[in-house]
Amino acid sequence: TKGNIQAELRAYLSQVRKIRPVKQDGSIFLYLLKLKRGSLQRGPYPDVSMFEAANRILSDILIFYGVRRLLNKPSLDSVPLPFKKYSVNLGTSHGYDIEATSKRGYSLIGEAFNVAPDYFPVKMRKTEKKLLKAKANYRLILFNKEATHLRKYLMRPSNPNGIIYLPVKVPLY
Repeated sequence: TKGNIQAELRAYLSQVRKIRPVKQDGSIFLYLLKLKRGSLQRGPYPDVSMFEAANRILSDILIFYGVRRLLNKPSLDSVPLPFKKYSVNLGTSHGYDIEATSKRGYSLIGEAFNVAPDYFPVKMRKTEKKLLKAKANYRLILFNKEATHLRKYLMRPSNPNGIIYLPVKVPLY
């Protein structure tokens, strides 16, 4: 909610700051193996590798900033969103990353991702395909703003397929 998003974001970032960098000792291949397979033992995902945690954490942070944006400005240009509360599923969970239901029974489902520009088109196609199968009044995709230069995704509101795109600028810490 608008009342707790800042506290949730601060608590999450506090967990992320507990992660210790993986040190390189030995060959580059052993280092890459540690990044890919060794568990962190700290942070929001202590039982996964640095590689996997980085993917999850960057998407989670994007979700927090995106939801904060939605709560503080509940209209995306000409698309007013009637939601005062959003449920988020962090990490790799089943269902959707973001869900909401309004008092009048409107529903929203959303997906979020934080990717490199070269992977953006592939991830966007997969995400659009998943959302187009879903039944909801609103479908939303949040993504890191620097992943694309395409006006189709950087402009709001939604495009003809009924999906609302919200590029999110995530500050670096």
